[in-house]
Amino acid sequence: MIFVRDKGRMCNNILQYAHVYAWGREHGRSTMSMRFAYKYQYFRICHTAWHNFFAYVMAKTLAKLHLLPVITFEPDDCNAAELEQQMLRHRNAIVEGWHVRFYDLFLKYKQDILHLFAFDDGIEAAVRRTMTAACPQPTVTLGLHIRRGDYARFYGGRYFYSDEQYASLVEQFAALFPGKLLTVFVCGNDPNLDRDYYQKRLPGVRFCFPDGNPAEDLCLLSQCDWLIGAPSTFTLVAAMYHDRPLYWVEDAKTPVTLDLFDHFDHLFRQISKYNSFAIMDPPRVVPTSASSARPVGRPSLSCGVCKKHFFFAQITPPKYVKKRTAVEINLHCGTPIVAPQCIFSCTAVQIFR
Repeated sequence: MIFVRDKGRMCNNILQYAHVYAWGREHGRSTMSMRFAYKYQYFRICHTAWHNFFAYVMAKTLAKLHLLPVITFEPDDCNAAELEQQMLRHRNAIVEGWHVRFYDLFLKYKQDILHLFAFDDGIEAAVRRTMTAACPQPTVTLGLHIRRGDYARFYGGRYFYSDEQYASLVEQFAALFPGKLLTVFVCGNDPNLDRDYYQKRLPGVRFCFPDGNPAEDLCLLSQCDWLIGAPSTFTLVAAMYHDRPLYWVEDAKTPVTLDLFDHFDHLFRQISKYNSFAIMDPPRVVPTSASSARPVGRPSLSCGVCKKHFFFAQITPPKYVKKRTAVEINLHCGTPIVAPQCIFSCTAVQIFR
């Protein structure tokens, strides 16, 4: 038995487990998701064998006592081939880590994965009621995922878009379907979203804010004709269910065209470029003039464009980081500078990876 565990959110867990499940199917090995044994009880997998709290506690205890080997697919440049050999050698093991990837096997067993993660009947019924009430007549449906919260820090806030930007995206999308009624289902994690703004800005578009639980939001998005959102596994998994076209908004200033929409089978191979180590709080940056005194012992640099001097406070690396590499990035004047696998929007930052 291969027990799969991780600490990410729901859709991260779906994708991570699905990769290992597909590998297990290919090699005749049973698998069990420790996450779905006790959490996110919205799917068919949660009611299958081994997916219960007792099995979760048993596997966790055996690993803690070093009676069950733990195979960790971290960091992003880990030796995946060697780790797979460990999976083959051990009859029972825990597999963890965001970077476990078996893309071809995932696609081979995709229908079985969709069957495992089919929504419970209650979730499906709630979504049908919401969509029926919002769409009493034929309409084009757009699922808009507004990710806030942790995205204020993810990649330095690069994908933390404003209401104005999201409304503009909807306005441009609506223009692609002249003469057709558009209904937009808005899901996200911002409790302070200015809902009135959207309807006032676009009175010809019908907006629906369903306020569902995570599974209801995911199910609803999966039923929409089109999907738009910042890069996120939430919209990616939503697109997976019914192969809906998805536009991951890399730059909100890019004009919206249908060519920007893509499908799951291609997009899910792109998630490796959004590395989890980029999720970190921005440093406390204090601008000063070039002649100003600065605290002793704090690293500093000058803006290559405006020549202003900056220093930044010491940053404590995330506790899961074992090796540290410092990279200085200057974005003071708003021009992105790309470091290895990272883009940050803070003035000066140390990246730990």
